[in-house]
Amino acid sequence: MRQPPTYPAIEGLRGTSVLPQDAQRTIREFGTAIANGDDLSGHAARYCDAVADLPANAMPRAEQDIIAMARLYTQETPTGDFRWRDAIRTLFKGPRPAEKASVTAQSALLFLHHSDGHLREAALNTLQLAPQNSFDLAVLVHRLRDWVPEVRAAAQAYLARIAVELDPDLVAENVLFLLANGHNIISEPEHSPGNLISACHRGDIARALTRHLAYVRTGTHGYALQQLLKQPLLDSRLPQLAQDAAHPGVRLVAYRTLLSGAARWLTGHRVDHSRTNRRRLPEYATRQVEIAVDADKILRQAAQDRSVKIRRLAADTLIEARTRAKSITDELARTLAQDKYPSVRERAETYLRKREGDT
Repeated sequence: MRQPPTYPAIEGLRGTSVLPQDAQRTIREFGTAIANGDDLSGHAARYCDAVADLPANAMPRAEQDIIAMARLYTQETPTGDFRWRDAIRTLFKGPRPAEKASVTAQSALLFLHHSDGHLREAALNTLQLAPQNSFDLAVLVHRLRDWVPEVRAAAQAYLARIAVELDPDLVAENVLFLLANGHNIISEPEHSPGNLISACHRGDIARALTRHLAYVRTGTHGYALQQLLKQPLLDSRLPQLAQDAAHPGVRLVAYRTLLSGAARWLTGHRVDHSRTNRRRLPEYATRQVEIAVDADKILRQAAQDRSVKIRRLAADTLIEARTRAKSITDELARTLAQDKYPSVRERAETYLRKREGDT
């Protein structure tokens, strides 16, 4: 996923923002209306329109911009002889009265970004409609990871209320973005957005994830598929991904899982102290995958794949399964022995040599 574009900040702010200038002005007017206690219905509608087209990966930067532009949870600068003591007290005053009264169904989406956890919790308890765009769902995912326990609980309760209404393509886009960027959202503790996976364990979510994994061409989506295979959400769709996915990393993970009968995912690294260079070696966890597939057909597809890594995997599989060799495996080995890549040819020749020794 590409990085979001940036725009010049409006007057009174420094630098750049991921929010277009019209959206910046809308958010500033919204914050002013909150501070003045004005009617927020029109401002809330304009705010929803302003952020509707933002991508999911704009959320972390946009949240900081929204807090600054709407002046959420700002306090007046203390003055007088006791300004330092007063400055410390302002940290514990809580939100302004006008802000407390402004957490309504119309303004709740803005208050999801508030610096005060009480108001973020109140906003989540107020919301009733499901997110309608990628940015709003990304905000929910971040609230599921909030550092305040009460906010996390409120986010989970909100997710439970609207889970059946979530758009599967929005869920797929956000889940794959987080996984591809290294966020462990599948098996973390209860405050993780892994709850987004478990709450939306539906067939349409699985189909949307498969579609997105099939057409993506760049990025670390092979790693994302590894993480998704911690759960059996996509087990039955692995043959389709192995055959149709455009990304070679996705096809490699699908073929490896089908040929070995087990899903594996990276859990960390260990240092190999037996060597002077102290190499870092990856460590994996595994889960058995039990789906009915034609193993010979999958092996033939892997041996004919356009990616050299997948053909290498097919050759390694031949070596490991040589005691159960068939005519088709010998045929595939002879084909791979003519491969243009030496690493594939060497493996195929090793298989044929060991087969001759076994006979």
